[in-house]
Amino acid sequence: FRSYSPEYIRLCDSLMSKVSKRASMVHSLIEAYGLLSDMMIVKPKAASMEEMASFHTDSYLQHLRKVSEEGDDDDPESIEYGLGYDCPATEGIFDYAGADRKS
Repeated sequence: FRSYSPEYIRLCDSLMSKVSKRASMVHSLIEAYGLLSDMMIVKPKAASMEEMASFHTDSYLQHLRKVSEEGDDDDPESIEYGLGYDCPATEGIFDYAGADRKS
């Protein structure tokens, strides 16, 4: 099974992206193909640093925290970490990566 969350779709849509409301568009395609019945709604929970570190390198997490707090300013390391056109490093991206929603 797959999982999704309406709150997480809205969060993803709110991020600056070259494709406006991409998460909603993908969700609409999944729905149109009749795949929602194979999915279970799961509300994301915030990941701890330890949980994120079990999946990501320390250098990636440090970079993500840095650009989240200070901005990207075309940092060359961002491209190395896959941040850029398709996944822009926006303010608060560190919280987004951990699904840390305070609202």
